[in-house]
Amino acid sequence: MRNAEATIPNAVLVSNPIRNDSRLADSTGTLVSAKALIGYDTPWRQVHALPLDAASRTGGLRAEPRPSCSSAP
Repeated sequence: MRNAEATIPNAVLVSNPIRNDSRLADSTGTLVSAKALIGYDTPWRQVHALPLDAASRTGGLRAEPRPSCSSAP
């Protein structure tokens, strides 16, 4: 969508599975995920709400499926 170019080292290519997330982008869209590290003293409700608010303000996103926010260890 942004015509971004990513450089991936050969060591990463040969040691990890490769997925083409953009192959079906025209018909089904592309899933984008992001990780953020937030301090332990930040209220969890704020941590959960901020990424969802950012997604709602981002133009060009589809309404369905709705953005989601999950926490991982």
